Amino acid sequence: MKGITVVCVKLIPRGITKCIEHNEASIEELLSLFQDYLENSTGIIVVVNGKPVENYNYRVSEKDEVVIVEEFMGG
Repeated sequence: MKGITVVCVKLIPRGITKCIEHNEASIEELLSLFQDYLENSTGIIVVVNGKPVENYNYRVSEKDEVVIVEEFMGG
């Protein structure tokens, strides 16, 4: 029996990690996991394997390290 593969993403600075059971997923799919958290942020940066990614159709696998950096504008 084949093991379950998951793609995980971490939202910082909140320190929340979420995973979906897929061999691969698009950045857009991963962003939807954090929809409730991101609606009030002023912007985000998506980093895959240490490099920023602007194309939300970009697909990642369980081997990739994905981080969403939430930007806040203080006041």
